[in-house]
Amino acid sequence: MNFRDILTDKVKEAFTIAGYDGENAYVSVSGRPDLCQYQCNACLPLAKTYKEKPMDIAGKVADVLSAEDCFESVVACPPGFLNIIVKDEYKRLGIGTAMLNHMKQFVKTKIGLLYLAGYLND
Repeated sequence: MNFRDILTDKVKEAFTIAGYDGENAYVSVSGRPDLCQYQCNACLPLAKTYKEKPMDIAGKVADVLSAEDCFESVVACPPGFLNIIVKDEYKRLGIGTAMLNHMKQFVKTKIGLLYLAGYLND
């Protein structure tokens, strides 16, 4: 699990809390780093499903995410994007968590167990 996956899980949870299906609420690195670090475009397709304006959905989800202490800002932008800026301290924590998850996966493999047991040299 990488840092973007961790953010995606948080965003999916926010969609659910706001009353929407967060299954396809993926976070991507922003194509406009002058505006934000990450973005989510899931509000546009959900607008058809829920018969709501994309900006209304984005606003509700942004309100939920703004309550999280890990985000510096979450802004609903037309036509229904979520622009996300993560606090620096959370990025450090998130990257550490992602590295720990990779280590756990490595340890679960046979070669990982042998390496940790000291049977293999670098």
